[in-house]
Amino acid sequence: MRYPTIKEIASIAGVSANTVSRALRGESGVSQETTAKIRKIAGQIGYERNVLASHLRTRQNRTVGVIIIDNSNPFYAEVLKGIEAGCKLRGYQILIYNTQGDHAKEEQAIRLMFSYRARGIIIDPIPNCGESHVRLLKEKDFPFVLASHYCKDIQANWVGYDDHEVGRTLGELLISKGHSKILFFGGYPGDSTYDDRFEGFCAALRAHGLEPRPENIVNFQVDGDMAYRKMKLLVASPRRFTAIMAYNDIAALAALKAIKEEGLRVPHDIALVGVDDIAMTDLVEPGLTTMHLPKQQAGQVAAELLIDCIENHPPERRIVLKPRLVLRGSV
Repeated sequence: MRYPTIKEIASIAGVSANTVSRALRGESGVSQETTAKIRKIAGQIGYERNVLASHLRTRQNRTVGVIIIDNSNPFYAEVLKGIEAGCKLRGYQILIYNTQGDHAKEEQAIRLMFSYRARGIIIDPIPNCGESHVRLLKEKDFPFVLASHYCKDIQANWVGYDDHEVGRTLGELLISKGHSKILFFGGYPGDSTYDDRFEGFCAALRAHGLEPRPENIVNFQVDGDMAYRKMKLLVASPRRFTAIMAYNDIAALAALKAIKEEGLRVPHDIALVGVDDIAMTDLVEPGLTTMHLPKQQAGQVAAELLIDCIENHPPERRIVLKPRLVLRGSV
């Protein structure tokens, strides 16, 4: 594909290439009439500014990298909206890479951001295996912000949620509804989000003289298909639980489908709660009780924190956003 150039605009307008460049950037020294003429010609011939060339020329690259685990997950879609909004407000653009939970792809993503001379990175590291890549960023003294997941042994900028409060609040809710046999469904130990939610859940149980039952802790890498298959097996076998706390809404919605297919009713036979408050949680029947996480706010705060790191080099910060219980019909 051939792209129109500044020289072509200059030839058509009868001015110098320098005048065209200044007019397109909105700089002074070019009359309004000439600027309007140049911009009209640029639009007519389909000129698009070469941002990469401009960055190389001016050494003013205003691109930041965003590395996430799965952009098909509605949770990340909302976070990305916030990141994009926060960067746009500060005059930055984003380059997104989806790792799909693959350790090698995460390293490839970081190297790609280096090669594009990104000014910094917002990264949600892969649980249980992303620590080495976070250490790489630390060693290079490269500006970065962790989003959602964090590494327990590495001090770094982080924006996330009070997941201990998430687990405690949902545990207390289910106990208040008369449940003592509660299934903790999804996620893996070692994942900072899982560990904090599980610890909060256990704290709620113990406050009422209960202990988590090993047979009611089901760990797995959460995706909709896996959660659905796991729940089909659980509800088809002799049940040891009357309520479910799902690791996130994806797992909860898949569980809801499996439960209903087995002829059981939510919440009459099994109560169900999730985490995230993604868009479809109020579209199912019954609506899913969940913890709302301020996803767009988290993205925007992460963007602002990263840009502050790039421009001002402040001390490292951890920013914890508060969750909020959303009661619907599933409990």
